[in-house]
Amino acid sequence: MSKNENDGLETERSPFGPVAQDPISRRQLLKRAALGGAALSTPALLAACGGDDDGEPEAGGGGGGAAKSDLTFYSVTHGESGNPFWAIYRNGIRDAQKVYGVEIKDLPLEEFGVAQYVDLFNQAVAAKPDGIMATILDQNALDQPMREAIESGIPIIAVNVPDVRPLDQRIPYLFYVGGDEEAGGRLTAQRQLAEGDVKHAVCIIHEPGHTGLEARCRGYDAELSGAGAKVDKLPSSKDATQATEQIKGYLTENSDVDAIFGVGPQPATFALQALDELGKKGQIPVSAYDMTSELLDEIEAGNLISTIDQQQYLQTFEPANWLKLHIQHGFVLAPGVDLLTGPALVDKSNFEKVRQGVEDGFR
Repeated sequence: MSKNENDGLETERSPFGPVAQDPISRRQLLKRAALGGAALSTPALLAACGGDDDGEPEAGGGGGGAAKSDLTFYSVTHGESGNPFWAIYRNGIRDAQKVYGVEIKDLPLEEFGVAQYVDLFNQAVAAKPDGIMATILDQNALDQPMREAIESGIPIIAVNVPDVRPLDQRIPYLFYVGGDEEAGGRLTAQRQLAEGDVKHAVCIIHEPGHTGLEARCRGYDAELSGAGAKVDKLPSSKDATQATEQIKGYLTENSDVDAIFGVGPQPATFALQALDELGKKGQIPVSAYDMTSELLDEIEAGNLISTIDQQQYLQTFEPANWLKLHIQHGFVLAPGVDLLTGPALVDKSNFEKVRQGVEDGFR
């Protein structure tokens, strides 16, 4: 464990990689963002530091954020508006607009589909924004439209899901802000192996073909296969009832399964429900990906081994700052360098440290 003398935060590492840190309040985060943002004026710094933890200005503090700029960015994601994971991402939009003084228009994909997502991206490009932050849902389908947008002068930052091809082949966006999905899958497998030998595992994926989710399964498979395990991939519905029945059927036919990985809160929750209905909850190690209060409750109860925190709040809060800095001052990162917000392992050893951040809408 080490302590950063500048901010007092303690950082930990486990045998499985980085673990989540103690949460900070909304006021502290806005203050740090303001102090670190070269594009912010002194009034903006004071304003960003002036709000209390629930987002309301303090008495006499003159709340508000950075001076309003003329910059308009679009956030184009595959995250439907009712999804709790993406609600945290959109909290980052809310706060970024206040701190950086920009406007961010949110275009979520309400029904999963690659063609629909490409149409959504093209809709953003047609609006001629100053910049775009977008998930690379399918790198092949998005290659041409994104290259054309970049050539037209619209800077793009990839968020949440990158183009996973080699640097010389990938879409030339500025850089990527998000988690390393394959590493997250490997980290999950390592944590399960720490519970004991795994002979037959299953990776449950609720959006087959999703680049990021497939990478999670790929990392999980690679790590467990290297340890001699058989790994299946089970596509599931996003409907709770249908998915639970699918998983129950699979587990009935594969009674030797001794490890389960749900690549998001939904499939992990469906798997726990299926095990409960089969009378096996708590008997088979189950791991999840991403953070919800319900998943932390399952970790506390001993029904869930682990989950992964990818800090999706930062996946929009940081791109807003960088797009502004890039446009106003030409700032860029070195070629091939990305801003990784995860993975960080959350299990019974540290889940209490991040619970407050989940409840406050940061994680």
